[in-house]
Amino acid sequence: MQPNYGGSAPAPMATPVPARPPRTGMSSILGIAALALAVVALVVGFAIPGPTGPAGANGANGATGATGAQGPQGPAGAGTLMTTNSTANAVVLAATCTQYTGAEISITVPRAGQVVINANVMLDIQHTTGTRDVAYVVVQNNTSACPDDPYLGIMVVQSGLPTDTYWNSIAVMNNYTVSAAGTYTFYVNGRMAAGASATDQFWYANLVAVFYPA
Repeated sequence: MQPNYGGSAPAPMATPVPARPPRTGMSSILGIAALALAVVALVVGFAIPGPTGPAGANGANGATGATGAQGPQGPAGAGTLMTTNSTANAVVLAATCTQYTGAEISITVPRAGQVVINANVMLDIQHTTGTRDVAYVVVQNNTSACPDDPYLGIMVVQSGLPTDTYWNSIAVMNNYTVSAAGTYTFYVNGRMAAGASATDQFWYANLVAVFYPA
């Protein structure tokens, strides 16, 4: 038992409250790191595209443009040109130089060069035994020349053969140099050099003319 000294009782002593510990640097670092991660996540969310959506429907085709007008035809090229002709005219083959009417051929060329003409001509020769028949055929650039030269085609029916009508096809050719552009015509001519008769004749012909530029 404590002694009583009189007077008021002494005030009770207050219990001291411990001081709040100071904030450490580690918590601040963690807060900053969390904020940085949040910013990075936001940026990545905008930067990486989402999945591709379904394709939309095709749009309507545009109107077709108007067709332009065709330009003029250009000049002939530098390559070869060719033309052909044929005839079945029956024309008497006389003892003098005779044109085979219908067996002419024309070719139009764009420049200087050379024209080569090939002809295949069938003759119908009436032969009498004991008479030798000789027919000449040529290709010329005129209707009156029948030269005896390397371009000459010849048909011969020997005198000892029986009296009869003889047919034979003769291949002849010629070539001409042309000095300028233009149209050139060539002719089949012939003559009976021996054994001429009123029934000797040209029978068929076909011709080809080819131009080779210079």
